[in-house]
Amino acid sequence: MLTKHFLFFPFAALLLLLISACDDKAATTQKSAPLVGVTTQVISKKETTQNITFVARVEAIDRFDAVSRVEGFITEKNFTDGEYVEAGTKLFQIETAQYQNDIDRIKAEIEGAKGTLKEAQQNLARANELIKRGNISEAKRDEYLATATNATANIKKLKADLSQAELNLSYTTISTPIPGRIGKTEITIGNLVNSSSGLLAQVYRFDPIYVSIAVSEKDLLEYRKTHSEGSAEQLKITLQMSDGDEYDHTGTINFVDNKVDPTTDTITVRATFPNPDRILFPNQYVTMSWDTLESQEELLVPQVAVLENQAGRYVLVVGDEDLVAVKNIQIGRKVGEDFTVKNGLAEGDKVIVEGLQKVRPGQKVAAKNAPSTDTSKD
Repeated sequence: MLTKHFLFFPFAALLLLLISACDDKAATTQKSAPLVGVTTQVISKKETTQNITFVARVEAIDRFDAVSRVEGFITEKNFTDGEYVEAGTKLFQIETAQYQNDIDRIKAEIEGAKGTLKEAQQNLARANELIKRGNISEAKRDEYLATATNATANIKKLKADLSQAELNLSYTTISTPIPGRIGKTEITIGNLVNSSSGLLAQVYRFDPIYVSIAVSEKDLLEYRKTHSEGSAEQLKITLQMSDGDEYDHTGTINFVDNKVDPTTDTITVRATFPNPDRILFPNQYVTMSWDTLESQEELLVPQVAVLENQAGRYVLVVGDEDLVAVKNIQIGRKVGEDFTVKNGLAEGDKVIVEGLQKVRPGQKVAAKNAPSTDTSKD
């Protein structure tokens, strides 16, 4: 037993020496590792153009309400609820047999009426010859004339009936005249529909799309004071979505109402926006803004510096002793390549704009300042 203990102690001492050497080597390596390099930008106030914001509602430029103008059973439904359809797409087909039968029947009646008219005209021609020789009375000749006249009128009536029958047949096919997205429908193949069935389906055009606001008299007067007559078409209109992001496309004003609503003292103003990605939906609410000619100084933060998580938007800043820290911020509108800052940052803060993916809060970094640029101008 003594021999075993005697051998154990030198082994343990050797093991401790090896562990200590490894720790010293790791510490030396950590001390000698170079700091991660990042690029920062100093937050400062810049002169920006003020803007006016309004709560706005999105509206479709065109809407097609699919209704039935004739009665019959649905034999075709050629779309899926919620899909996009092109102009001319056949949505529903109503059974055609009874309407084709009406057309065939009326055509046959017209042929019969033509025969009746021909006979009446021949009788009238003979009567006109006979009356010259005194072989027929005026009353009898007038009877033949009335028969021919009625036959002519009957053909005109039948031709009108044929036109209506052909129109009814065309109504059995319900197609959309506009492209757009079709909504939900309860109508399926086999349903009986007629003019009292109401709305079968609805198609909204998505691109382009309208956005309307109710502008107060005060804001409208301010706009007229700061913008020349006819400049509305050149006015830059922007939208902010419900998540705070700015809509990618700008719009132009295409309509200002000709009267003020006396109940609200507002006037309707409408702008047109491209909507190629179908992000905007009819009846959706957004924030619409336009610039004034006045300017102000605001804190700006580069868009590339702004990150987002479940708690909201934040930036990484380099603070005292070159340590990385997190600052939660609230942004405003987009100005060029920057966002305005409502709160969370102060003038002089250094936000990281390059190297964000390589650092973490509490880490010491080697920071260098980005070249100063003025991005406040659009």
